[in-house]
Amino acid sequence: MQCCVCWQKLKSTVMSTSSNNQIDCKSLTMESVMESLDPMQHDKYEWLEVIGEGSFGKVTHIVRKSDGKHMACKNIMCEDFEEEDFDNLQGELQILKELDFNGTPKCYGIFCDEDKTVSILMELCKGGHLYERMADSGKEGHKLSESLVTKYVTQILRILQFLHSNDIIHCDLKPHNFVFVSKESHELKILDFGLSQIRGKGKRCFKLQGTPKYIAPEAIDKRGYTETFDMWSLGVITFEMLHGYTPFATGKKMQGSLVNPQIIMKTISRGFKNVRRKSKGPWFNRHINISPEAQDFIVSLLKKNPVERMTAKEGLHHPWITNNTEVNHNEWILGDKAFKHMEHFANHSSIQTVMMPLIVAEAKKLNAFLIEKLDEDFMRIDEDGSGEIDFDEFLNLINQLDGMGVDDEIAKSWFTAIDVDASGTVNHDEFLEFFAWEHVVNTDIRFWDLMEKFDIDDKGYVTMEDVEKMLSKCDDSKRLLGTPAMRGFQKLFDESKEGRIEIEKFTRIMKYHHAEYDSQEFPTESFRIKGASMYLEEESTSEETKGSHIVRVNRKLHSQYTMMQ
Repeated sequence: MQCCVCWQKLKSTVMSTSSNNQIDCKSLTMESVMESLDPMQHDKYEWLEVIGEGSFGKVTHIVRKSDGKHMACKNIMCEDFEEEDFDNLQGELQILKELDFNGTPKCYGIFCDEDKTVSILMELCKGGHLYERMADSGKEGHKLSESLVTKYVTQILRILQFLHSNDIIHCDLKPHNFVFVSKESHELKILDFGLSQIRGKGKRCFKLQGTPKYIAPEAIDKRGYTETFDMWSLGVITFEMLHGYTPFATGKKMQGSLVNPQIIMKTISRGFKNVRRKSKGPWFNRHINISPEAQDFIVSLLKKNPVERMTAKEGLHHPWITNNTEVNHNEWILGDKAFKHMEHFANHSSIQTVMMPLIVAEAKKLNAFLIEKLDEDFMRIDEDGSGEIDFDEFLNLINQLDGMGVDDEIAKSWFTAIDVDASGTVNHDEFLEFFAWEHVVNTDIRFWDLMEKFDIDDKGYVTMEDVEKMLSKCDDSKRLLGTPAMRGFQKLFDESKEGRIEIEKFTRIMKYHHAEYDSQEFPTESFRIKGASMYLEEESTSEETKGSHIVRVNRKLHSQYTMMQ
């Protein structure tokens, strides 16, 4: 009975965009979408060789007889599916319906047969998997040349930047899930969204899944994860391409075809060591020569603390990438999405102003290459070299960014927002302040980490004394003393129970407080409180978070981590 319920739920997802069992091509926004009927009419296609097989189905090279179009048909047999399998497939179909990007295979149609077989017609990529390209490299240990690896990593970074900007975590990055368009091509496409999750705003995912060798430590340690999960996996893949083996599946205990996943994950939980040794393991191999830039790139991804890990966008500005590939060196560190966040920055309240010295201090901890890139961007915008950006120069920048479509009046309001001292120009410190806001406040995991620091003694709440202690650590904090911002903050604590604010509410206030919303409720935010009593309670998933295992924090119910299966 359970299987029948899941099957009907899955089928309704596939057919939800149309009343005649046919996928609505316009709603999918996919290129070259073919007309499809339900069930699939197999006689309209020539079925050639099987190009891949798995536990629940196979992928076949087919040709559409009407126009000779070559495609790949992924047949998924759902007869023996458990509920979790249906959830994964449902999530994959949901993502496929939304994707429209060069780094993902085009989807031409999805069919849903009554014999519980789902057929997905996709772009045919016949160049083989990345793993096969590594195996065929001819080099000792299946290594690839560094110049070639940077080409592949750059493509993967752009794919991840696209996915993460759409709140999609792939959760199963590995060389087997990247395929080349053709044997002669170096163009990569990403495959298999069966374990992917769509992360809701302000949420962490907790479901432990993926291939053990590539799983991020925060997922193993049940701390919850965001898009940083994929960035760790990319660090492992990059190491593997340059060394010919993965860093966390080596050593005497891991020899042979049957490797205990628990041993691998225990090794991952201990982290990666930035040292060079003679033996294989989670460190660099002294016998394998790779550049210092490549080492730094890998280390920047294999940070055990996900807060310190590079994002995909930041990775594209790493010197190892910019110096070795034909990337656009004029690409701005602050893209169009960052500037669209200016409205939030413009409307932040005086209370949130208290955070600015701390946010700037956090931003200054960035990798040196990001600070250098930010300085370069400032000088490029400052066309007359005055050391300050005027509105005309700012407007020129806005016009250079693709897809902005902003009129002068809105651009002026944005400019006024970052012109903190109302001088009519934006100096370097003000430019850094906005970048810091974008870097911390609009990156969930970094913002949560900053908020946790206010709870100095892990007591579960914040006092005015905590705020003052935090601010005392910043050189620039003295300018806030006696200001309306500090008085507003004091008023918040004076009006709160016992002069303290629960950490969850404090985080919501600092994230969402708007000058006009002083008396209104704030949206719910889920985050981890370090060392605090917690209870992880499963939420019902909305349409946008199906297939995800989302949890929220409720401190009042329990005193330890409890994973809801």
